[in-house]
Amino acid sequence: MGKFIKLLVLACTQMKYLQRKNLHPPLISLCLLAIGSGCLIAQEDKAHFSKVFNREKPYRIFLPSDYYTSQKRYPVIYYFHGNTGNHELNIPGVKQLVKENGVILVAWNGRSVDSDLRPYNIGNHSNINYQVQFKDYFLEFINCIDSTYRTLPDRSHRALIGHSMGGIMSFFIAGKYPDLVGTAYSSKGSPEFFIGYPSQHSLYHVRHMFKNLYGVRLGFATSTECELYYLNNEVISGALRETGLDFSFKKYEGSHSITQEQFRDAFNFVIASFINPLPDPVRWHHADLYPNFDIWGYEIRSNLNKRGFIDMEGVTKGGLGIGTKGWEPDGGTIPGIQINVKTPSIYLPKTSYTFLDFNGTKDEVSISTVMSDEAGKISFTVNHEKHQIGICRNNDPAEITLAAYKVNNQGLFLDHKKGCSIAIRLLNRGGSEARNISVTLDTPTEGITITSPTIGLDRISSGELIWMPAEFKVIAANKPRWMVLLSGSGSI
Repeated sequence: MGKFIKLLVLACTQMKYLQRKNLHPPLISLCLLAIGSGCLIAQEDKAHFSKVFNREKPYRIFLPSDYYTSQKRYPVIYYFHGNTGNHELNIPGVKQLVKENGVILVAWNGRSVDSDLRPYNIGNHSNINYQVQFKDYFLEFINCIDSTYRTLPDRSHRALIGHSMGGIMSFFIAGKYPDLVGTAYSSKGSPEFFIGYPSQHSLYHVRHMFKNLYGVRLGFATSTECELYYLNNEVISGALRETGLDFSFKKYEGSHSITQEQFRDAFNFVIASFINPLPDPVRWHHADLYPNFDIWGYEIRSNLNKRGFIDMEGVTKGGLGIGTKGWEPDGGTIPGIQINVKTPSIYLPKTSYTFLDFNGTKDEVSISTVMSDEAGKISFTVNHEKHQIGICRNNDPAEITLAAYKVNNQGLFLDHKKGCSIAIRLLNRGGSEARNISVTLDTPTEGITITSPTIGLDRISSGELIWMPAEFKVIAANKPRWMVLLSGSGSI
């Protein structure tokens, strides 16, 4: 009994001190004390004023047992609830997981207004009712948590776990901000929803958006009796088609709900990723349904005012592909759109660079010079068409990219169960000649026969466009999804 009184007095003293110092928001509706181990474990219901929503937004936070007795900083896991849920995470065993692993767990509230049962302002057309977007609230919310608590405020120590509608949000938010999130886990997440503004929203197919998630470690769970089981098998297939993606999945017996065991598995997946985080990607892709966004230090501003995506591919210091798509993965361009790009500070300040622009829509190449600013950033503008941009100085490394392909010298699609010829066109957007290049055509789809899957090319000069000297011979028993791999002086 004396031990209980001592711990209770300690807790009250700490809470009064924190309130006096204004270190935490004043709303504290619940504080649980675990006394069996002699440690304080806090589960607190809190709130903060959101400028994004212009009102108080509640959240529930679980703090590690030594939080109030140490000066350590902790990784943070954000939990995204599903349909009809809120921030009141009540899965059994959560507090013990937090205690055992020394992390902070925060459950946010995904309701645009308190009376909404359907969260996140996503779904069918009729479900998108608010101009306020959760992609904006996420930035505000992690800033609130990082500025209020002793966190490790970097992507390697920030993770998302979501269930059902929270699952699609975990992958969407991680793909929107892969430079801020290092790990994302979707438990039986919705496979597709419309996302965006009431007057401008686009269909977000999770299976086609994994290209946004390079550099993020991904976990996924589905279950055999879940109503989303077959659609989520397509999600899994979409992830497995992305070469080099760090993705793993589990299939459970049972229904759509998330069990204590399944939450523990998701939690442990994240903890393992905290211990061994992924590095930032050297080469990345991104498709965004909003007109303006920042990604990996790039600032994109456009006049996109209709459904569709700004699409970035193969982004490196040496250049990028950029354009518009009406839908992912293969939508046509969106006329009338202008895209302004500002790079990060990755170039020499106030230095002249060769600027190559291959317009794949018009099959035109222009070469000019561009000057970096005093911070080492380069700015340029392109229209809605498909562009491959190269930014280099003389003797910078070669960069080989896929410029185009043709099937049977005319179209883009394979004839079913017939012999087809595929021609590949390459562009060297780098500053040096590439030599001894080999191009390998491969696919994970069963039933595809590729005769002589590797073709060699002696050289390709800086800025040169060239069709490969031979064509790949393919017979498709079903529809393939292609991967093109190059080796040699350049890469793709």
